Amino acid sequence: MDHSKVLNMVNDLLLKVEQGYVERQIGEPYMRNGMGDDALTFRGIDNVKAFTDTVEYMWTKDREIYDTISRDRVHSELFILVRKCVDEDKLVLDHIKDLFKNFKSEPIHSFEVLYHLYGAEYFKGHPLIIGPYTIYNTKIHRKHLLENYPHGEDELDDLDQISLESEVIISVVEKARDASRANEKALLRLRQFEDTIRFMIGDIEKRYDVGIFNFNVFKRTTGILLSDEITSSTSKMTGAIEPILLHKFPINDPEYGHDRLWEILGKKNPTELEKRIISAIAWSGKALRDEEQARALTQYVFALEALLQFQQRGSMVSPSITYQMAEFAAFIISDDLDNRLKIEEMIKNIYGIRSAIAHGGSHEVSGNVIHEVFFLLKNLITILVKNETFKGFQTIEQVGKWVKIKKYS
Repeated sequence: MDHSKVLNMVNDLLLKVEQGYVERQIGEPYMRNGMGDDALTFRGIDNVKAFTDTVEYMWTKDREIYDTISRDRVHSELFILVRKCVDEDKLVLDHIKDLFKNFKSEPIHSFEVLYHLYGAEYFKGHPLIIGPYTIYNTKIHRKHLLENYPHGEDELDDLDQISLESEVIISVVEKARDASRANEKALLRLRQFEDTIRFMIGDIEKRYDVGIFNFNVFKRTTGILLSDEITSSTSKMTGAIEPILLHKFPINDPEYGHDRLWEILGKKNPTELEKRIISAIAWSGKALRDEEQARALTQYVFALEALLQFQQRGSMVSPSITYQMAEFAAFIISDDLDNRLKIEEMIKNIYGIRSAIAHGGSHEVSGNVIHEVFFLLKNLITILVKNETFKGFQTIEQVGKWVKIKKYS
């Protein structure tokens, strides 16, 4: 962290801040702290950007601050500093150093962050631990939770009252200096859980779903159709129809590579290839939730690109995205020439449809294409995490070299 740079940025803010009541133009961006005569306002896009840029620099340039303090907290403390400097008409480097010293003097807590999990049931006597996640039944495991957190009884009661539709909760543990930052970090991991469990279930027909924030709830959509001669109505049922029994579902089964996926999600420093796998799963999970086929296909293509696309180092000429990914997929999935040719043709077809969607052409996407692209991704990811050939691979470049050797051998 460059304290002198922060000092210069705050000095610049002191030239931009306005005190007291400030009249704004309609639609003009602004940022305000306080009310009436005590208000401090940054008005106009350039001044607002200067403030947010300072917050971002202070928050992200010190890893310890970033990991343990929320952006909102830094935002609030910066306004407090600006107010202090305005009142005292003084800003020195020690003000900046003291701010960061105070942040780091606060203790780091370990927070277990819990949210309801919908579309799932779990009835085992012990909590289910998968990677960084723990899943509880609120009735069966309540005693276990209270033994760990005897002061949390009221909060657990509140959580039960908020949703009577699910007895299952999921948690992840995050370390932070304030609860808001722990929650921010937990939300990222919990959304990864949503995408990953949805990928594992792989229900393209959307009869089953497990979710925390974006659960596909069972619902009826009804419409009426009127003309000068005919009237009609339409009704459609959508959403998850039955819960997934987590004590029976192969959620951590090595046969499908599920154990490896949770292991990767629990890593602090995953490899470049593992990051690609998680990104591809995230896009696949979002596509599985999307009810619009054209949008779902686009997200599946994002998943393919996240997994396989790369620019060869030192190469002046790069093959087309379609050709490169088709070649990679064909060699990873199959040893058979005919199957490789089919996979290549499949990817070309998928990209042709995606291109038509992107350029304003037809938005019609058949169910067969959705099935093909999902199972293509499912096969690729399962092979990359399970197959001994790729066990030591850390980058997509290593996969590319392997494909080249297979191609010319």
